[in-house]
Amino acid sequence: MKSTRVCPYCEGLTSQDLIFKEEAYKVRGETFEVSHSFYVCSTCGGEIDNLEAPDPLDEAYKLYRDKKGFVQPQKLIDFRNKYELTQKELSHMLGFGAVTLSRYENGALQSDAHNVALEMAMQPSSLLMLVKKNKGIFSTEKFEALLEQLDRECESIYCSSSNEIYRQLDHSGISEFSGYSKLQVNKIIELIVFMCSLSGALKTKLNKLMFYSDFIGFKKQTRSITGLHYVHLPYGPVPNNFDFVYAQLLKENIISKDEVCYPNGYVGENFISNREPDLSVFNEDELEVINFVREKFKDFTSTDITEYSHKEKAYLETSNKEAISYNYSKYIEAQ
Repeated sequence: MKSTRVCPYCEGLTSQDLIFKEEAYKVRGETFEVSHSFYVCSTCGGEIDNLEAPDPLDEAYKLYRDKKGFVQPQKLIDFRNKYELTQKELSHMLGFGAVTLSRYENGALQSDAHNVALEMAMQPSSLLMLVKKNKGIFSTEKFEALLEQLDRECESIYCSSSNEIYRQLDHSGISEFSGYSKLQVNKIIELIVFMCSLSGALKTKLNKLMFYSDFIGFKKQTRSITGLHYVHLPYGPVPNNFDFVYAQLLKENIISKDEVCYPNGYVGENFISNREPDLSVFNEDELEVINFVREKFKDFTSTDITEYSHKEKAYLETSNKEAISYNYSKYIEAQ
């Protein structure tokens, strides 16, 4: 494409060709191909920067963020504007300077740790917690407006999921089969997201992670974490009627699913979290339990944890499709 522009070398108007060229840029050890444009003067052959084009390094940073799932600058700006937060307010809550936040909004590449902080803050429940913790930096009017807005958003997040999941699962009453806890749908969702948040979890293993979290939780605080009912099935103790829950979370893109093919022809479903878990829904004892369970079984395959669960009295002393009482928690081996 030709245009007539001032050439800094000829010092006059000349005809110039717009040239596009792919160039390699390294960002934190990874290489990205970025289209770079410049003008070439038809009179002297000089190459002239295209000042109207995006900075190629900024484009390389954008590609890096896309690959790593980092927050993009415009998303950060939109997030801050949505809640009418100043850079000073948000940076104070996040624990790093307003100058740093300004640099990120203007295209600088954030550190891994700062990106985690940004992603967490963008979850309404996490932001609500940060706002409450930093009440003193806001005017009374702004603080109350933020609380109202965030409370409303937190409620709506679980609205569609919670209603459907609650309707499908057993919530017939508080008993030894619910772990003397009412059905806690928000904790069910966040426990699944937490257990799938590292490298994912195969469905068979995930069912056992839920079982051990609830039964160890019951042993620790005499009530289950989620209020789920569990039954005896051939692959071990599992939450009752739970395929619907996974289907609902897949539908709402809270988790995604990869199929894993094994040499014996078996196809497994590996669930992966699409967001960070909201750990604020759990109390201190519950957090200790779910962290313990994830760490305890992190290197177990689905077969390993299935065989392990088959040794539990909760499984040995119940029959196929029989409901499992939380009273068996006192015999749980995973301690």
